[in-house]
Amino acid sequence: MLSQASDALKVAIFGITGKQGSSVLKALRASPKAYNIIGLTRDASKEPAVALSKEGVQIRSVTFEVGKEEEVKKALDGAEAVFLVTNFWNHLDVERDFNETKVVIDAALSLPTVKAFLWSGLPSYAKLTGGKYTKVYHFEGKARATDYLFQESKKREDVRAVSVEPAGYMQNLLGPQMTFQKGEDGVYILSTGWKADTKLASIDIEADYGLFVQSALEHPGEFPDGSIIQAVGEDLTMDQIVEQFTAATGEKAKYIYARFEESSAYHASCHPG
Repeated sequence: MLSQASDALKVAIFGITGKQGSSVLKALRASPKAYNIIGLTRDASKEPAVALSKEGVQIRSVTFEVGKEEEVKKALDGAEAVFLVTNFWNHLDVERDFNETKVVIDAALSLPTVKAFLWSGLPSYAKLTGGKYTKVYHFEGKARATDYLFQESKKREDVRAVSVEPAGYMQNLLGPQMTFQKGEDGVYILSTGWKADTKLASIDIEADYGLFVQSALEHPGEFPDGSIIQAVGEDLTMDQIVEQFTAATGEKAKYIYARFEESSAYHASCHPG
């Protein structure tokens, strides 16, 4: 529950109005434990941020670019726990993503009040595949940041860092790159470069991700410093995703496997420009 009581744990949530940040807020709001929430966003004047401030969330504007370390420290003033998510897709720059993450890590761990740092990391595909896939840049940058976080958290005995790694967003099925398209016969088609029996680790990011962060926050004994949590709702094959689509919408649907270049061309034809 949200509370302004002096004994309520003060949690700073970066990206408070985004998918992950709002999911974390939702979970903590529903918890029987008391939380005093500091909501961090780039623009506190926007409607979602203003609405949250009326609900009792302390909204603070912050940018965490290199050179803004003191600004970040000020935004985190009084925080006892921090949740951080960064948006690589805003700029597609691995080095920038890592360096901005580092700014927040350094700022937060320099504050004696901060005892927990929860981070939305991702695993390294290069390590997972023994060096076969080395150019999944989004994942490599996040994994590098996780390594840095754990390295720095070990320098303080009174702080713990946990990486809560989200699975593929089910919401991506609503986006242009992986979505159902209605065929001429009225049957909806899902087409990707994965074979029909390939299992995709999936999560309803808005409904469920925050529950994993809440668990990490409320159970320090189960998730000590250096823990990695795989935030997965279900492992679904492409066929199962189609079945769920039909169950939810009542519409007929089918899956078509295509090589990635064919799948990309198909989606481009559906979404010109």
